[in-house]
Amino acid sequence: MSRYFTWIVLGLAAFYVIVSMVPPRDPENQMHLQEFGAIPVVYQGRVKPFDTLVRNSLMMISGRQTYVDLAGSRQPAIEWLLDVMTSRLHPGGAAEKKKVFRIENDQVLNLLGLEARPGLLYAVEEFVGKIEDLEKEATRARKLESGRRDLFDKKVLEFAEKLMLHIQLADLAIPHAVPPQSPQGDWMTIIDKAHEAQQKGEDSPAVRSLLTILQAYAEGKTEQFNSEVARYRREFVRQMSEAHASGFEVFLTTSSRFTSAQYYTPSWASWLAWRGWVGHNR
Repeated sequence: MSRYFTWIVLGLAAFYVIVSMVPPRDPENQMHLQEFGAIPVVYQGRVKPFDTLVRNSLMMISGRQTYVDLAGSRQPAIEWLLDVMTSRLHPGGAAEKKKVFRIENDQVLNLLGLEARPGLLYAVEEFVGKIEDLEKEATRARKLESGRRDLFDKKVLEFAEKLMLHIQLADLAIPHAVPPQSPQGDWMTIIDKAHEAQQKGEDSPAVRSLLTILQAYAEGKTEQFNSEVARYRREFVRQMSEAHASGFEVFLTTSSRFTSAQYYTPSWASWLAWRGWVGHNR
């Protein structure tokens, strides 16, 4: 009986690993956010999918890889990213209402006219009127030698960095999302490539496609969003060898499946080894 129980545990363990590592599929009648998240970009000199970029960005800003919407439901980071990237189309829209900025320092809260509350998460619309005051304090703190900065100075600079990341994403100034047209070319940001194409009187199919995706998301056009994401991946992503590494990274990072597998597999192996079922069968 003990032997059968051991094999049952092993089977369940293997089944969990396989199931947990299967990438989630987007519902057909909803926007294919997972597919958009798999599109490769370059940030900080490294090719990675949008999904990895946004998880790292949201982790820096809020300490989490998901966010809670106004209805109290937890939502994926990629949705937050798209809201931010389309926020210039709809000032005062969803991106500014999401409580994602974690502020722990009492002095920074006071500077921004905020009060401490459970979770310590705040939305842009709650402190937008105090950004000029923040900029003044950040400018003052930057002029100080690092050894002369007190805790307030450090926290002001830390928060200013978080806000700058948000602004750069909103301005499409990061990441470098437009792939080169030749192996010798450089990746460019959407905004830079758009300006370059305009100055040269040229067309950039990749920029046009990415902007169509963002416009469709902003207007809630599910069918157009999905079809354009599919077309972009078909016409631009599959031509890039880097996309293979990017696709593998999003496979590993989504919902922390790889972390779960790393944690549980050694645990199961250790348990089975103790039972005498790894290496030999008693």
